[in-house]
Amino acid sequence: MLKRLKEKSNDEKIRNTMKKRISFIFGGL
Repeated sequence: MLKRLKEKSNDEKIRNTMKKRISFIFGGL
């Protein structure tokens, strides 16, 4: 249970990083 929760938060971190990167790239265009 704890392991799954950790993986989920890790996925959210990665997703947030991707969103930031995408918005940064589009903001730089």
